[in-house]
Amino acid sequence: QEPIELDQEDIDRIQCMLNRILPPTVAKLWPTEVEVGWQEMDTSEANSAAPFPQIDGSEFSYQILVSEAGRSIRRDRDIVVKVSNGHRTGTERNRTRIPKLLPNREYSVQVQARLEERGIHGEYSAGTHFKTPAGKPDAPSGLKAESVSADSVVLRWNVPVDGGSPIIHYSLYRVSANDKGDEEAEVFLETRDYVAKVEGLKPGASYKFKVTATNRFGESPSSAQLPVCMRGGVAVGGEVLFAPTVVACGMRSAKIAWPAVPEWTYTVEQIDARGLNTILKNRGSGCFQYANELVPNTEYAFRVIAHSPDDGFLA
Repeated sequence: QEPIELDQEDIDRIQCMLNRILPPTVAKLWPTEVEVGWQEMDTSEANSAAPFPQIDGSEFSYQILVSEAGRSIRRDRDIVVKVSNGHRTGTERNRTRIPKLLPNREYSVQVQARLEERGIHGEYSAGTHFKTPAGKPDAPSGLKAESVSADSVVLRWNVPVDGGSPIIHYSLYRVSANDKGDEEAEVFLETRDYVAKVEGLKPGASYKFKVTATNRFGESPSSAQLPVCMRGGVAVGGEVLFAPTVVACGMRSAKIAWPAVPEWTYTVEQIDARGLNTILKNRGSGCFQYANELVPNTEYAFRVIAHSPDDGFLA
């Protein structure tokens, strides 16, 4: 159904009505969100200030403006949310939640009534001021290994949003599998810096790390896990020898695995009881190799040689 056309006098009266919209109310607050409510426009004949029965209430939409308060207001941080008359938050039609706020910050929220199809927009209401509470920090991001040696690794990460309260410390976790195969995380280092050196690790071993941040409101979610392969073994002629692990063994075959390093290639050697050396893989990629046609009840040894992309070796 097409909206009833209005003459200029009606448009001016409607404009005045829209300009009188009351400031919004703050219903709930979180460190990074706010729920606001507002009074919807009443165009019924029961409202003596706005006798416009020819305008249906469903025509109205509302625009919410959230601005950061303070002396140096940055307009690029303004948040604008458009809400149709049919929008609902739970059972409340005239409420909406606005995310992406910063903890422990002062804001002002305003509401504007609009008749989009008729091209009539009211002025923004007076502002309602509020302050988000402080909370836990965000999860640290960008966890990476800056340098890796045979028995130590230097880890660095990005400083997260502190939740409006200074970060007290970071916790580094080492993730490992328990007897049931489930991952378990153990705190092994706490630091106030966003870089840490982890020592006492095993050459050639693989580890997983993650980091959290803590302030007086609690511990943040953890960062994404970072897998790290330690530099391995003994350097021989520009190559590195790894002691692989036999992860599966049958009567005539075995599966050998080792911690792989991206872009490196591997040579896998098989040595039998007579000392006969067999090449199972020659400068191939991957982190495992099958040994087939083995003789039952016979001892074998396996060795993995890692080749760097520049034919150097891991130090």
